[in-house]
Amino acid sequence: MKTINTLVLCCLGFVLGYTQNYNENNVVLEQEHMLYSNYLKNESILKKDLSNVVFITQQGKDNISRINIKAQKSSIDVNQKGNDNKVNIDVHARVIDESISQIGSGNIFQDYNHFNNRLHKIDVYQEGHNQRIFVNGANSISKDLKIIQKGNYKTIFINNF
Repeated sequence: MKTINTLVLCCLGFVLGYTQNYNENNVVLEQEHMLYSNYLKNESILKKDLSNVVFITQQGKDNISRINIKAQKSSIDVNQKGNDNKVNIDVHARVIDESISQIGSGNIFQDYNHFNNRLHKIDVYQEGHNQRIFVNGANSISKDLKIIQKGNYKTIFINNF
């Protein structure tokens, strides 16, 4: 009985080992060709669309990012770590460059500008809980605006005319 069990296990191991290593060359070559051509296609799309990029990273629950922009060239980077953070960007400009980081919970950043400026650039860092930043419009004073807001329950209103 031991001999039969050993023989069955050896045969089963051989069959399973053979099936795991079985590769048909035509299928493998076709798959590699499809992967490479898909990579080249995606690479050309990325290079073509590099002028308008939006990156959103969210960790936590109920984070919201609404991005509505009209630009020839834009780069938007939103990082949210925490819960219930909100980013609302509604901007029209020739070039838009925004970087927003929210660390904590209940933070709000809102940026509204339809003045069609040449450059709209804002860097925002919020660390804490229930902080609010509202930016309306743009002018020469706020063209390279950098805001660092730390703490809890703080609000900043910036109106540019």
